[in-house]
Formats: sequence, C-alpha cells, structure tokens
Amino acid sequence: AAAAGVEMSGTGYASSEESRLFDYATQGVGCVEVEIDVLTGEHVIRRADLLMDQGRPLNPLIDLGQVEGGFVIALGYFFSEEVLWSPDGSQLSIGTWRYKPP
Repeated sequence: AAAAGVEMSGTGYASSEESRLFDYATQGVGCVEVEIDVLTGEHVIRRADLLMDQGRPLNPLIDLGQVEGGFVIALGYFFSEEVLWSPDGSQLSIGTWRYKPP
C-alpha cells in the first residue's frame, strides 16, 4: 500500500445520542475449493471467494484487510489451531503474546 501511495487509515465520529453505537450487522458469504488427499490428509486450498456487504466504508482497503484477516484466522482455527476455552466459556487463546498461530 505504501509503495502505491494508498492511504491505509480512516476516521469517523459517532455520538451515542445520534445512534445506537454497537447496533450493526454485517452480511457475508464464503466459498472455498479445497483439494484433500484422503490417504494422507494433506490439503491444498485451490480457491477462496468471499463476499461481504460492508455498506459505505470510510476506507475500503481497511475493510478488505479486516475481511482477509478474519478469513485467515478462521482457516487457522479450522485446520490446525487448538482454540482454548475456560470453564466459564471465555476464549483463552485470544492473543499472540504467548500463543502463536500457525
């Protein structure tokens, strides 16, 4: 982004008097084509398509990065990560300080 001169930040303001700040929804769909060796379990992602309704973003590149990052985290959870949970149901493996994703 820096080499292309693309701005990677956005700003905005919302007032709780104007709207319900945390009342929002995002709709999306994803489809992944995966090739699996049934003898070894080895897998290769051949194609991934993601479609998200983001409304009118302040900066589309920021939203794109968020969607791509979420997709990669989901792949890690699905294929190889051990997601750790506490007895009360909260996620323990939430940061990368002590926990290293694949």
